[in-house]
Amino acid sequence: AELAYRSRFNEITAAHFDALETLRSVLGLPTIPRRIECFDISTIQGSETVASMVACEDGRMKKSEYRKFRIRGLSLGHSQLPTPNSQLGKPDDFAAMREVVLRRYRKSLEEGGPFPDLILIDGGKGQLSAAYEGLETIGLGNLVAVGIAKKEEVIFTRDQADPVVLAE
Repeated sequence: AELAYRSRFNEITAAHFDALETLRSVLGLPTIPRRIECFDISTIQGSETVASMVACEDGRMKKSEYRKFRIRGLSLGHSQLPTPNSQLGKPDDFAAMREVVLRRYRKSLEEGGPFPDLILIDGGKGQLSAAYEGLETIGLGNLVAVGIAKKEEVIFTRDQADPVVLAE
C-alpha cells in the first residue's frame, strides 16, 4: 500500500511539474511559477460586484488562501476610482479589477508577502491593464500578470502585442 501511494504521489507531482514547466515555456517566464494567484470579477444580479481570488502552489490548490472581495470603490490620494456601478448603472469590470488587485497586494506588502510568481486575470487586455494599474500604484509593477480570454482561448501579456494562442 505504501509503495502504491508513493508511486501515485510521485506521478501526480511529476504531472504538476510538467504543467508548470509548460506554462513557464509558453509564457516565456524566467522560472517555474510555483505560486499562482487568479482573479475573477462577477456582478450579482446586475447590482453587487464581487471579486474572487484563488491560489495554488506547486500545482496544488490552496483553499485556505481563497479570498472573496466586495468591490466598493477606493480613494487613492486625490483621485477617486470610479465605483463599479458608476456608468449609468453598469458594472465597471476594469475599475473592479484595479481595486481588487490593489487591495490584495497592498495587504501583502503590509504583511511581507507572500507574492505570486504569476497573477492570472480572467479577462482580456483591458482587465490586464487595469490589474497592472493597481500593481503600479503600490510599486509592484514588476510582478508578472497575464489575462486569459476563455472564449478565444488566448492569453494576453503586457510585453507582447499579439496574444498567445493556446494549442487545442
